[in-house]
Amino acid sequence: MSRTRYQRLRAAYLAMLRVETAAREEALRGVDSDLQDEVRTMLAGAAEDGILDRTLHAPADHLPTTIGPYRVTARLGRGGMGEVFLAEQAG
Repeated sequence: MSRTRYQRLRAAYLAMLRVETAAREEALRGVDSDLQDEVRTMLAGAAEDGILDRTLHAPADHLPTTIGPYRVTARLGRGGMGEVFLAEQAG
């Protein structure tokens, strides 16, 4: 799969995740025809695995003051798997 196709497929899939289940088929008509079947398959797999039933929580915008024995000084990054902080050992 080319990088461009992957990016188009990913964008279409993520867009469909934001659409209510009952309205997805209608919304899929707006997706490029060469991607529709693959997006349907991905959505079906996600539904089968229970992924679509989970509530996703966005990470909090506040910066923690401490993590264990470390004093947090800055957030370096944030992604789908977690956050990375700059911290100093407190002691």
